Amino acid sequence: MISYIYASLLSALIAIDLLISIKLVSIYRIDHDIRKTMFTIGILMCIPIYAGTIFGANNFESASNIFYWSPLPILMAFIFTLLNYRFNLNLKIVSAAFSGAVALTLVLYFVPFQINSIPYLTTGLIFAMILAGIQSLTKFDVASGLLFISMPCFAVCFIGLGYNSIELGIFAAFTAKGSLILAYEEGKKQEGFGSSVLGLKNS
Repeated sequence: MISYIYASLLSALIAIDLLISIKLVSIYRIDHDIRKTMFTIGILMCIPIYAGTIFGANNFESASNIFYWSPLPILMAFIFTLLNYRFNLNLKIVSAAFSGAVALTLVLYFVPFQINSIPYLTTGLIFAMILAGIQSLTKFDVASGLLFISMPCFAVCFIGLGYNSIELGIFAAFTAKGSLILAYEEGKKQEGFGSSVLGLKNS
C-alpha cells in the first residue's frame, strides 16, 4: 500500500478520467465521431493502472497482467486515430481494429501467467510517435499536437508507476491529463469534418 497523499492523488486522476470520459460521451452523442468512443474506452481502461498502484496490484502475479496491459487500448486509440488522420484509413476499419485491440486486452487480463508487455507497448509507442511526427510535418494543428504530446506523458506515467517511482508517475499522469484538457479546449475552436478528435465535429 502507498501513502495516503499518493493514494489521494491517484484517486483524483481516476476522477479526472471519469470526467473526461463523460464529456467525450456527451460530445459523441452529438457528432457520432467514433474516435471519441475509442479514446473514451482507452481512458477508462487506464483506470486499473491507478487503482492497481493504490492497492499494490502490480506486485501480485494474479493481477499483474491487468496492470501491465491496461495501456494498450489508449495506445491503439492514438495509433488508429493517427492512421485515420495521415492515411485516411476508413473509420469502420479503424473501429473494427480498435475493437479487436480491446478484446485482446481483455483476454490478456486473464492469461494465467505473466506476460511482459513492455516490448510491445514500447514498439507501439515508437510507431505512434513516428506517425505523429509525420502528421505534424504535413498538417499541424495545435489541438492534435497537444493530444499527441500526451502519449509520451502516458508512457512515463506507466513506467513510473510500474517501477515504484510514484512521484514521477503521478506528475506525468497529471501532465498527460493537462494535455488532453488543453487539446479539448483548443479543439472546441475547430469545425468541420477534419476537426480535432476531442472537439465537436460538424460533418
